[in-house]
Amino acid sequence: MTNIFQRHDLKRLDFIVLVTFLGVIANLADYGYGIENHISKLPPILRQLDSSYLINDFYVNTTAEFGPLSYFARSIAFFSALAPLHVVALCLTLLASGLVALITFLFARDLFEGSNLAGVLAVCIVMSIDRNGPIGEAAIIYDRIMLPGGLVMPFILLAVWAALKQKPIICASLTGAASIIHPLMGMGTGGILLTTIVVTQASLMLHRNPQDRAMRLSWRAITVSTVVLAAFAALSLIPYSSSERISSAQFFEIMAYLRNPHHYIPSTFGEIAYISALSMLFAFSIAWYWWQTSIKVSEYRVRFVAILTLFILMLLLGGYFFVEIIPMRIWVTAQVFRFVFLIRWIGFVLVGGVIAYWLTVYQSNLHAGLFLVSTVSPITLGITHVSKLLENQRKEPGVWVGIYLQPSPIMMVVIIVLLLTKSDVIFQIMLLALLSGIILAFAYWPKKVFYTAMGATLVILTLTGCFRQEIELPAGIKNTVVGKLLKPQISLDDFSDPASEVASYAREHTPKDSVFLTPPSFGQFRLTAQRAIVVDFKAFPFQDKAMVEWRQRLFDCYGEPDTIGFPALKEMETNYALINDARIRTLQAKYGFFYVVLNQQTPTRYPNLYENRYYKIIQVVDQPSYIF
Repeated sequence: MTNIFQRHDLKRLDFIVLVTFLGVIANLADYGYGIENHISKLPPILRQLDSSYLINDFYVNTTAEFGPLSYFARSIAFFSALAPLHVVALCLTLLASGLVALITFLFARDLFEGSNLAGVLAVCIVMSIDRNGPIGEAAIIYDRIMLPGGLVMPFILLAVWAALKQKPIICASLTGAASIIHPLMGMGTGGILLTTIVVTQASLMLHRNPQDRAMRLSWRAITVSTVVLAAFAALSLIPYSSSERISSAQFFEIMAYLRNPHHYIPSTFGEIAYISALSMLFAFSIAWYWWQTSIKVSEYRVRFVAILTLFILMLLLGGYFFVEIIPMRIWVTAQVFRFVFLIRWIGFVLVGGVIAYWLTVYQSNLHAGLFLVSTVSPITLGITHVSKLLENQRKEPGVWVGIYLQPSPIMMVVIIVLLLTKSDVIFQIMLLALLSGIILAFAYWPKKVFYTAMGATLVILTLTGCFRQEIELPAGIKNTVVGKLLKPQISLDDFSDPASEVASYAREHTPKDSVFLTPPSFGQFRLTAQRAIVVDFKAFPFQDKAMVEWRQRLFDCYGEPDTIGFPALKEMETNYALINDARIRTLQAKYGFFYVVLNQQTPTRYPNLYENRYYKIIQVVDQPSYIF
């Protein structure tokens, strides 16, 4: 494989086409529209496109006030004037993932002396790993759907590269531009990278001649960079700061505890999350050590990666202490666990480069293959790296503990356990296998054959995408990588579950200005039914006063839970299943709805307009039939 990668007919442009194709395929394999965070991100865009969109909906109306989604919604609405929103979402998402793959390739080449193999393997790993990361559930490198964080990620990754190349002004400009679409990601990453540049250069100056111009810290560049980042930040901070504020206690309770403990509250992450995070950190530390000892790397780069990692770890400690021990609003707002993505991206690039080094220098195909497969889980990744490190430390042949810590047997046992307990690991392995197969085809097939196959694949995927609703796939492959590639979920018309059936009836048989009371997890109903709802758990308003009303509406409609986060959502679902007509009348008087989506088993005397095996729609008239 290595020799073929070095053949003369493969040019840099060929590798660029390959990695961009890998990025597009990886995203298509798990693409979605109108799902997950689209429930809260699409309505503001639709309101920008149509000022009368869901005019009676509480959440949609809150987006009229300036907030973190304002520039994002306006930007996507601009493009949606040229094409339907679902087409714009697909194109921008694939563009972003293709750019992430391309930047990853170029970044890895830069770190590993121009090695194309290092770049390709880094892309293969980055595009197939678990999206959320082991801790905080927000360390995303690329998104499967169109979201602000995913769209700005190419800018962010370029900024990391610029910082590594000691280009602070470029770094600040890129992160500043990203802050327009995603204020937290742009401003936070910019501040982290600029601080890391300063600390890294300062640490080098302590050990070098202060007169050495190459090592001199350019305060002018740092000052200009800070001004550039601050100017971009002002575009979001000044309008947002003028909005009315609530007390810090209310903010902590609603933002961090009720809605987002999985992002903000470290004590709720669970033991497995910390074990996985530590395992990943061990693996990256070992890869970092091998990187600097295997090839010639500048001292600045070695220190930059180490200092950046330590800085983020310090922020994570602050994210615990200043959120759970001494709560401070700025720390809650910062959501520091999100920035683990910086460690993940650089770490996985280093892992890919180390694998390429073994293939090139030692021809160690077994270890390279095992390390590649181990990237599907932080635990297996840590096992392979620690065991390989112990093996390298063995000085005398014979029976030794290192023999029993070889990567192959332990890792395979762990992967089998993961396959039996976590379905997402199966998907990751399938995606990794697909991307690896494409790389092998690129390496071994003649160029004309590969490009013909790639073109044919794109044509087939385009055709199956256009006629996806007429395609019936066997049940066994529907949720696999192949099934999702052949029949992607591109528009709202692709939903065919009981909830979408209810939405279809509501859209066709109720007035446009209707307001519905729905279960707390029915946020998608806004999009599929095109009708306003009283409230849902997913669509969270970031304006202070609005989040207080959001909580009040939740408690009114679904009861006050004893738990937080997703367990609270389950508790509210249970409470809603027990709602009675008297409670419905009380809520109707307060919130002005005339239609209710109930669970099929929930008893009521109100007129039943529609039902399927899971849900039913009732109309709230003046009096239910049993009242005289």
